[in-house]
Amino acid sequence: MRLPPPTRLPNKHYRSREYLTPSEVRSLLDAALERKARYSHRDYTRSVAHVSPRSEGGGSCRG
Repeated sequence: MRLPPPTRLPNKHYRSREYLTPSEVRSLLDAALERKARYSHRDYTRSVAHVSPRSEGGGSCRG
C-alpha cells in the first residue's frame, strides 16, 4: 500500500508576498541585459514583455 504524498502548505507559509517590487524587477532586467550570453537581448525583451502587463494589473498568463 502506497502512502499519499505530503500535503503542501499554502504559499503564504513559504513567502511573505506573491509579487516582485519595482526595484527587484529592475535588477532582474539589468542582469538579463548585462549577461555576456548570445541571446541576452532576447532574454531582456521577453522579461519586459512578461513583466509590463503585470504592472497594469493584467498578466500574460491570463486568458
